[in-house]
Amino acid sequence: YTLVGGRLDYINHKTSSALVYKRRAHIINLFSMRSDSQNQASEIRYLNQRGYHLFYWSNNGLEYWIISDLNKAELGQFTSILNGV
Repeated sequence: YTLVGGRLDYINHKTSSALVYKRRAHIINLFSMRSDSQNQASEIRYLNQRGYHLFYWSNNGLEYWIISDLNKAELGQFTSILNGV
């Protein structure tokens, strides 16, 4: 997983940072933004929409979303690495 860049985005009326990673020919976007709730860590959840895999969770007042067309297993591994699991 190679970090190739970053940017600021605006998603659902929230400012978000986006880190962009690459795995072979696949782009992985990691979005982080302030959470509406100040809850402690939530479990990692998974969605599949329109051919994209999404993992998302919150921790210490921030929401994290990882989105890519990379296969679910490798994207899950990337998510685990980021979470220190």
